[in-house]
Amino acid sequence: MNNTSVVRLRPTSWKWLVVTYCFLILFHCFPSSLMSGMNLIFTFFPPFSITLWLGIGIVSVSAYVGFRSLGATIVEPGIASVFYVASLFFLLPDVWPRAFYYRVITTPWLAAFLILVFLAGCLGAALGGWLQLRREKRQALALKE
Repeated sequence: MNNTSVVRLRPTSWKWLVVTYCFLILFHCFPSSLMSGMNLIFTFFPPFSITLWLGIGIVSVSAYVGFRSLGATIVEPGIASVFYVASLFFLLPDVWPRAFYYRVITTPWLAAFLILVFLAGCLGAALGGWLQLRREKRQALALKE
């Protein structure tokens, strides 16, 4: 008897990657830009407030995508989050505080920051998938009774 098993990765769902990126633009960047040009977010303590702003927004949007997608969509919101933050860094450099922007963009902190963004997107999608499984179990129990 052979007990070896093969781990197979499923292909990336490009549809959910694009949907997540568009949702991040619509429900994270657009409302933030309406709030006084996004500078209101970064006035208190730039590294902490930026991390909090990005973390809450990315985790919540990724959780929604993970909840709405059928099956397990975990890596796609993480990749879309990295694309989103990279586009914010390179397309809107004037929005970020100068000291934070040049410290992150010119050092290896950019790679660490993007890895944290990827993990936040994956965490949010996993949370959404978990909520989706809970809902399905609750519906199955309701139908069983």
